Amino acid sequence: MKKILGMAAVLVFLTATVVSNAYAQLNLSQSTCTATVTFDASAGTFTWNVSLKNVGTGTNAQQILWSTNSITIGTTRWADASVYAVLTSTLTRGDRKIQLYTRNHQNTNNYLFVGSTLASAGLVKQVAGNAGSNITLPFAFRIFDSTVTVNANQGAASVKVHPYSAIPTPNGYYDGGMYMTDAYAGDFNTDANKMAYRTILSQAGFRYGGDPSEMGGAPTGTFYIYFGADFGKAMGGSTYGTNTVTFHGMTE
Repeated sequence: MKKILGMAAVLVFLTATVVSNAYAQLNLSQSTCTATVTFDASAGTFTWNVSLKNVGTGTNAQQILWSTNSITIGTTRWADASVYAVLTSTLTRGDRKIQLYTRNHQNTNNYLFVGSTLASAGLVKQVAGNAGSNITLPFAFRIFDSTVTVNANQGAASVKVHPYSAIPTPNGYYDGGMYMTDAYAGDFNTDANKMAYRTILSQAGFRYGGDPSEMGGAPTGTFYIYFGADFGKAMGGSTYGTNTVTFHGMTE
């Protein structure tokens, strides 16, 4: 998947005003000067690409999956997916950003969500005939600016995505992940935290934590997005999923 939102010429306006110093005997007066540079709003570049990779091997993957061998039904809480996403970006336009969310009310393949809009986020329980379900499992993600393996400070071995945990990233940050938000949710455009969760890249950097202010680093580079889900309420014989994990390049 690749979207390119074009490049535009840079217009630079430089203004300098200098007031001469006045010197009289031993008295020296102060003066001020102003220097500014203004870039056109359309200046800069915004290109990006997303691919899925298998954890461990780095080989190409087609969808985000979990290994049920590491999950005990009704007992296992947060477990990482066996597939992660690689996002590469060049972002030098101040009015561009990338958001990550789902659209579960538009799901197909029997993962359609129906019910309260405040509960639409997550992995939806599959119902034959795409009749829809109001049952979901919490779904989350976490972004790094380098690949990671095992977090020694996490009690559950190699789990990387756990919104309630406090695991340091390679940068020293301590957020264990952000919940995936859903465009169908009634507070999608009003809840400040949910709005922050879904903006994963902007001129402020990449999203390393769930607080609206927790973005940092450079927005140009390669980023690794790991996924996790809470299987504490999963039921045997059921399939949960979503086919609308959406990366959205857009204007601020």
